[in-house]
Amino acid sequence: MESKQNLLARIRAHFPSETDPDCELREESVLADLGLNSLSTTSIVLKLQEEYALDVDHISQRGLPVTVGDLVRLVEDSVKTRG
Repeated sequence: MESKQNLLARIRAHFPSETDPDCELREESVLADLGLNSLSTTSIVLKLQEEYALDVDHISQRGLPVTVGDLVRLVEDSVKTRG
């Protein structure tokens, strides 16, 4: 599994271009506070699904992520269950 910093950087790479590039990205950061709405959050989840081969059932059981940490755990948990 890649480092948490690397994973955060990969998540940030999927943020919409209008998101402030200087905002600090921490696990406790609320996605809505970073300017993400449900559509952009869903888009990020779908991109992470493609990149990490996330399990669709796992995603649907958890619901839409609220924080950056939720996105991190979504990837980490999915990778653990596959590994």
